[in-house]
Amino acid sequence: MIRSHKEFFVSNAYYAQAG
Repeated sequence: MIRSHKEFFVSNAYYAQAG
């Protein structure tokens, strides 16, 4: 699913805000 570290970082931040 994650292809690059950037996507992982963005996803992590997105989930952090959603949470």
